[in-house]
Amino acid sequence: MATALIGFVPTYQSIGLLAAFILFALRLIQGLCLGGEYGGAITYVAEHIEDEHRGYYTGWLQTSPTLGIVVSLAVVIGIRTYMGEAAFNDWGWRLPFIISLLLVGIAIWIRLSLGETPIFQDIKARGRTTTNPWREAFLSNNFKYVVIASVVVLGQGCVWYSGQFWALYFLQTVKKLDLLTSSWIVGIALLIATPTLIFWGWLSDKVGRKPIILGGMPLASLTYYPLYMALGRFAEPGNVNYTMSILIVVVLVNYVGMTYGPIGAFLAEFFPSRIRYTSVSVPYHIGNGWGGGLVPIVTPSMYLSTGSVGWALVYPIAVPAIMFLIALFVMPETRTHSIWEEGAIEAARARGVDRRRPGPSGSGMTPPDPGARCLPGRRPSGIRGPDEATAGGVLRALRRSPGVAVARHSQSPRALGRRAGARALPVRGVGGHCGGTGLGGLARRG
Repeated sequence: MATALIGFVPTYQSIGLLAAFILFALRLIQGLCLGGEYGGAITYVAEHIEDEHRGYYTGWLQTSPTLGIVVSLAVVIGIRTYMGEAAFNDWGWRLPFIISLLLVGIAIWIRLSLGETPIFQDIKARGRTTTNPWREAFLSNNFKYVVIASVVVLGQGCVWYSGQFWALYFLQTVKKLDLLTSSWIVGIALLIATPTLIFWGWLSDKVGRKPIILGGMPLASLTYYPLYMALGRFAEPGNVNYTMSILIVVVLVNYVGMTYGPIGAFLAEFFPSRIRYTSVSVPYHIGNGWGGGLVPIVTPSMYLSTGSVGWALVYPIAVPAIMFLIALFVMPETRTHSIWEEGAIEAARARGVDRRRPGPSGSGMTPPDPGARCLPGRRPSGIRGPDEATAGGVLRALRRSPGVAVARHSQSPRALGRRAGARALPVRGVGGHCGGTGLGGLARRG
């Protein structure tokens, strides 16, 4: 709704400075809604997907912002071409915002059609939902993990904005290309490069989230200056080399794919189910709202004050580089964290375990370590779900582990899985952390 209302904001000539404050307030509401929806969307998708393919499927979700830019550019190009420059600048610019009301209706319909995730249904049925997700997320040991996630997302957010929004601004403001030419270059490049988000998400299922996300940050920092200088040479007004200009923007967006494609899986796997929604949303706000959101403010200001592209790129170069150096030491590998096992993420945190030994091919489980002891309410690191890690396999593995007390559900995990719409859910251990998410909001769950 905030996006649509921007199309109705009175002009400065009508109400003066109040127009700027109204626009600022609507933009803040946009950001708050995006951050809240992102945490829910990532959690919802992640809690329906088996551990082995989470990066790939959340990678599809990560394409939505980039494809959103493509759609918006297409709408702007269409309206601008149909109306002409004068009418578009006068009042036609409002139409893309107003048209977004159609998307609001579609979004509401989709939301009402969705049910809760299997994990949350199980938790809710057993009365284990959190009553104060903010306290559990930020006034507990979990807070340091929120800080670590924020460091990672700060670097990712800066790369996301620098590779897409700054490219468009650079063409329009620095190179003085007209609206249609710059929109065509960026729009086509985004459309070509969007599959990289899915590709890097898929690859993170094979090699891990950390090497790909952190690999994109230094690559961006080291190559932004030469890439933008090359883009400037190929995008001269009146003599635009469309092929090379589009190719350079594709490379820039590929860095977005490396950092943003696997980030959803990383965040979902980094926090326990009980407080996942809140814990994912806040770092996303910080990283993309502040780290990335400052790019359209700092870079134009630096360029306008110095006239130098090099100075304008100081922020996009420095932030990913600094966050890379910090994250290199504090960011864990989460690919092996199973969100289907109650207490598995907390246990991995406590032991500092980031890798499992591979199990027999097709077994869906890894051999439990006979000498491993569960922390209270946690499982040995060798157990996986949700595939064949059901009643028989999990219980046998748990009972072989010394010092583990096993509680039984009132229903079997297979029955629970059928009831929740999943293939199977693992058996829960005594005293383990539990929780879930869905689309009911922060007040209902973490």
